[in-house]
Amino acid sequence: MAEVSMAVIPKIDLNKSRRIEWDRICDELDVDDNPNLEIQEVKDLKEWYVNPRGEQTWSVCVAGINLIIVCLAEHCESEDYSKICKIAYFQQLYDWLEQEAKEDARMATILDRTKAERFLEDEGSVNLSVMTSITEEAAEILSTYGGEIDLSGLTDLSEKAAEALSKYKGEYEGEWIPLDGLTDLSTATAEALSKYQGVLSLDGLTVLSDAAAEALSKHQGDFISLRGLTELSEAAAELVASHCEEADLDGLTELSDAEAEALSKNQGYLSLNGLTELSDAAAEALSKHQGELILDGLNELSDAAAEALSKYQGGLYLDGLTELSDAAAEALSKHQGGLYLNGLTELSDAAASESSFRPSRISSP
Repeated sequence: MAEVSMAVIPKIDLNKSRRIEWDRICDELDVDDNPNLEIQEVKDLKEWYVNPRGEQTWSVCVAGINLIIVCLAEHCESEDYSKICKIAYFQQLYDWLEQEAKEDARMATILDRTKAERFLEDEGSVNLSVMTSITEEAAEILSTYGGEIDLSGLTDLSEKAAEALSKYKGEYEGEWIPLDGLTDLSTATAEALSKYQGVLSLDGLTVLSDAAAEALSKHQGDFISLRGLTELSEAAAELVASHCEEADLDGLTELSDAEAEALSKNQGYLSLNGLTELSDAAAEALSKHQGELILDGLNELSDAAAEALSKYQGGLYLDGLTELSDAAAEALSKHQGGLYLNGLTELSDAAASESSFRPSRISSP
């Protein structure tokens, strides 16, 4: 098998100031180890560097860093390979190119005024979803846009940028601002976002402080999506109950009685599949919930909890249960809504009897 040699250098756009810096670095190069290399020769490589066109030469992007790569098969010759090696040979020049390429990659994910204006002129020219931060000026510009804006890649959002985005109305009633890349939300930013009158999607948040939850509770829009929460305070539970039309909280593995009481005020879809157990008091509280209640993570249910849940009026999903006691089955048989027990593998004759439990009300797999 023939061997292949590869040479790689960072690729940046050479504007006027960068061309000057290239020449300045060349003037300081130490060529003692290679006296045959003329400084001017390295300077002149700028013109090739701007647009290399060899058959074995590619411009690629790896992890946001642009690179020039030349692959050369054994016994082959390539002028591009020679040029790229000359650039890579001088550490100071190479280090500068690498530093500038990393800065370009960082700037490429900052949504600034220029990118926002370009997006308004041609929405296909800027991919908003890959932006990780946004300036206040860019947020102001996007707030005037009449179409959809996907900001799900943002990992950082300042109070001022959030304040600007809160003015966004979009084209249709109930427009979304997806901000699912945010994993943390300051109280000030939450306060600013609460002024938004559309739907807020914050599914990347795993924890929400009481102060941030209190701020978001002032939200003036349709609803908030908080599907990523893995911890829930009573204040956050109150927020979910009042502002989340579809509360998918499958990340929760524990639920206190007080939190269950707060969530019971929710009147929509409530999914708590991360729970493997439920206290009797929590079951009693959740029985007051109006909507669908998904508890497919429960692998056991006490008789008292079953009695409490039997009072629930909506669709009740308990597909994680593999067995039920006679008393629990008797209790659940009183449930008036849809009952889903697809995971049952054992059911006593008494539990399955027509008088105590009605199998026809169990959803089939």
